[in-house]
Amino acid sequence: MTVSDLEVILEQLAPSILKMGNDPIGRCIGSSHTTISRIGVALDATAAVISECVTQGINVLVTHHPLIYSPITRLDESAGFPKSAVIAAIKADITVLSAHTNWDCAVGGINDVLADILGLKDCRPIEPTISSRDVRTGIGRIGELDSPLEESVFHQLVESRLGVSVRCSERRNRLVQTIAVCGGAGESLYASIRDQADIYVTSDVRHHMFVAAYGQKCTLWDAGHRETEIPGTRHLAMLLSQHVDVPVTWIATPNA
Repeated sequence: MTVSDLEVILEQLAPSILKMGNDPIGRCIGSSHTTISRIGVALDATAAVISECVTQGINVLVTHHPLIYSPITRLDESAGFPKSAVIAAIKADITVLSAHTNWDCAVGGINDVLADILGLKDCRPIEPTISSRDVRTGIGRIGELDSPLEESVFHQLVESRLGVSVRCSERRNRLVQTIAVCGGAGESLYASIRDQADIYVTSDVRHHMFVAAYGQKCTLWDAGHRETEIPGTRHLAMLLSQHVDVPVTWIATPNA
């Protein structure tokens, strides 16, 4: 099996048509002709993850976040991430690919997995992908709990299932049922659902957005960038293991 074969599979799972803007998805290091011995999957291609790939004999790494997001004009090992990781991958002859916003928007991707973990049903995208014929694709999800829950109970559920301490714009004594989610940095979607959902669970929420959300129908919850994306990235590893004929390993480090 070659990297080219893997790229075909990734295109089926996370079609490139779903990517947002100029997101640099796909292969950023390595050749499509490389024969795969073992695949690693991680949230980020950090130097620690590259080192683990070397230890485990992994020669192809699939990440959620692109390793090279902006143009690099000079490679210097002492410059830190991402340059140090790029150099480490090249030295180790490790091919690096990513499925980023295309996996966020895909059916069964980051946001569907997050919604499922939190018990949401009948989900739809917050913002559908206009270029896709599949109405189920798009960024974020909004859905319903099976039955209304006390907000405090749902807060405990989110913290327990994601293993995170959730920051909230405010806490209320009420029943909630309609929930919106977006794995990773999704505060820009708040305006789209603040009149539709009871709670919006996302991450990387800035202070002024918490202030702006106070008193709104929909409270704004920050459940962590890493924590809201890890489940969907691990799910990608599981799916790949079902579609390839080489071992697939999930790589989890303290920072990935």
